[in-house]
Amino acid sequence: MVMQQESNVVSLPVVRESSPTAKLKVVRCRVSEKTDYLLAGLSENIADALFEEMVGISEQDMLARHFNVLRTVKQGEREVRVKFQVLMDKLWRSLPTGLDESHIAVPTGPIGETIQLFADRTSNHYKVLIRETGQRLQTLCMRVVTRHPLHPELFCRAFWLALASLNLSYDDRAMLMGLFNRFVMDRYGQVLSVANRSLIELKVDTTIQPFTSSQ
Repeated sequence: MVMQQESNVVSLPVVRESSPTAKLKVVRCRVSEKTDYLLAGLSENIADALFEEMVGISEQDMLARHFNVLRTVKQGEREVRVKFQVLMDKLWRSLPTGLDESHIAVPTGPIGETIQLFADRTSNHYKVLIRETGQRLQTLCMRVVTRHPLHPELFCRAFWLALASLNLSYDDRAMLMGLFNRFVMDRYGQVLSVANRSLIELKVDTTIQPFTSSQ
């Protein structure tokens, strides 16, 4: 979770004749900037939001758990952010030749179902924008693209794995996923819009080509 306070980040220069790899880097960097902004909102509001997640817990247990989670997150938020970005960058780097998501496997236990629920809800809400962004990435990569780094499920799975760097119980990490859903996935349209707008600026259209490769 990064402590970035400004939403008006400086846009990277767009070079219309740049290579597909350079264009993809522009999109990746702008998506990272917007994600950092949303994570900052989570970090700024985590103290109050944690109490809202602790439904049905006794007051004594709530205070002890709240203190432990808040302290641990504040101490390790930089490490979580870095690990999350490393996981996402690896997805982006693999996209041109075939998305490799093996490093962010589906988590085991109840959180796997929770993450799928969060992802499905977000995907259904933004399905048109997700599809359009995918079509532009397909044009840019010159191959069939059925999965790309902006699928909500991949975002959620990457954040769950990044939380593993914190010394917290499974239940406490699961609780933080609820906050991630509230402060990031509920605003996921901002991330998709940044990516799609960047591709438009880079003159990448939604033309569907008869590509033969798949992923």
